[in-house]
Amino acid sequence: MEDDKIRRENTKELLEFSNFKVITAVNGKEGRKIGYGLKPDIVLCDILMPWCK
Repeated sequence: MEDDKIRRENTKELLEFSNFKVITAVNGKEGRKIGYGLKPDIVLCDILMPWCK
């Protein structure tokens, strides 16, 4: 789940190039709906998070 479309698609392509099966979601709510019955091996959320001060 990554809200930045370009980063999400680039990450998907890199993982697929390494023979991973990848399913993407725009946000956590959508990701939960998609992944609920799939039992994924790993879930990546927000690859780039802003620093909080």
